Amino acid sequence: MINLSVFEAKEKMEREKNFKIIDVRENWEHEIGAIENSIKMPLSNLVEDFKSLNQSIEYGVICHSGVRSLQGGSYLQSKGFKVFNVEGGIDKWSLEIDNSIDRY
Repeated sequence: MINLSVFEAKEKMEREKNFKIIDVRENWEHEIGAIENSIKMPLSNLVEDFKSLNQSIEYGVICHSGVRSLQGGSYLQSKGFKVFNVEGGIDKWSLEIDNSIDRY
């Protein structure tokens, strides 16, 4: 799976309408903060919820720091999706892209 920096993921979101971010953190983590217009799909529900995704779209998968997103991304890749791992997760995103998202 290809890794994207948070800057690359943000740029891809802004310039490509067929690129979305999937946030695999748990619901309580989403309540702390999330990327606007991201798809909230906790890793614990991914096996069921991935069926709602469109295979013609590319996805960046993000979690808190990058471990769960690798797991979720690998699963999605095995199902035929084009996915990228967002390195450093929401923690790095909040440091380098959007400091309005609280760190935890």
